[in-house]
Amino acid sequence: MLKITDKGMQQIVEQKNSIEPVSRAGKDFLRFNFDGLLTQKKAIELCTEWKKYSLQEPEKSFVIVFNASKMENYEPQARIAFQKCMKEMSKQIDKIWVVTDSKLVLGGASIMSLIVGLPIRAVRSEEQIIV
Repeated sequence: MLKITDKGMQQIVEQKNSIEPVSRAGKDFLRFNFDGLLTQKKAIELCTEWKKYSLQEPEKSFVIVFNASKMENYEPQARIAFQKCMKEMSKQIDKIWVVTDSKLVLGGASIMSLIVGLPIRAVRSEEQIIV
């Protein structure tokens, strides 16, 4: 995928995208870290991992954090994969936060929120997340 910048066209490469469980203030979080380009393939892999965490503890609910502060772009099918996953996992979602200052990512989060019917709160840093 190419991105147009003030320096011309640049290649956006899929970087390290991951999911990790985190505990904070007595709450269980699942933090998704996005870096570079989020592809549909990687989104499906991350959703599969998310389902594994949920199946291990089906009665537990999680605060979901999409850390997109290093995300440069995403494939539209990646957003759709996460929407599907969020609908499936909605009973185990306590809150959803997206960490970004990107208008592109905020636009995608707004679309996701409308489609899945869950509020997504946006902040510029994880320190701003209120549990």
